[in-house]
Parts: sequence; C-alpha cells; structure tokens
Amino acid sequence: MIGIILASHGPMAEGLLHTSEWFFQDQKQLEALCLTPDTSPEMFTERLGEAISRVDSGDGVLVLCDLLYGSPCSCTANLLSGNVEMITGMNLGILLELLGSRENGTPDIAALVGTGRDGIVNFKELLAGQTEDSQEEDFF
Repeated sequence: MIGIILASHGPMAEGLLHTSEWFFQDQKQLEALCLTPDTSPEMFTERLGEAISRVDSGDGVLVLCDLLYGSPCSCTANLLSGNVEMITGMNLGILLELLGSRENGTPDIAALVGTGRDGIVNFKELLAGQTEDSQEEDFF
C-alpha cells in the first residue's frame, strides 16, 4: 500500500488528516508535516525524508502539498525519486479519493488531480445551470 504524507504551511496538513478520520479510521502509512515559521527548509526536508522512510512499505510514497512552489513543495522536490511522487494543491477531495483507492494498487495520479480540480466550482453558477425542480432534488 502506498504511503501518504500531507505537507503544508501551518496546520492545514494536520487538519486534513484529522478530518479524513471521519471517513477512514485507523489509516496506516499516513502522516502530516506542518511547516512552522521557526523551521528551516533544510530541517523540513530532513523531516520529510524521515517521514518518507516511515510510511514507505515498498510500494512508494505520495506527498500531497498545499501550494505549488511553496516551501513544502520545494523541499519535497528535493526528495522525488522513482518511489516518491507529489501532487500540489492538496484538498480533502484528493485525500479521500486516495485513501479510498490506495489498497487497490498504485493510485492513478492523473485521476487524483482530476478529482481535486473537479471539486473546485462556483456553486452559485452550478446551481444556475440546474432547473428549479432539480436543484432541490440534487443538492438539498
């Protein structure tokens, strides 16, 4: 089973981990790393490397980072290899899809990215595209 690391500026990664437990209890090979103002990039990279070692059972590791080109992303980029991959712009939709599918083999990275993108919508515009009858039925 692929290991998962959530990496963010501040406590976002821990929040996503705790929220995911509402849907998937007792997840193994899952860790959150939160960059704080007093953590140097070198220290964060070292902590990432240690976390990768802990969650990798031989099937690789997927690191979800909060922000493209942010420090967690840049630090993870230093550790990318054949068994370590990264998706930036992490959100709860991506994490839940990953947790639900990772026991079935290697996750489809492109599909996970699509899940994240598909979950970002202007809900008012989405509702405007529905008929009045279907709005109440489909969303409420």
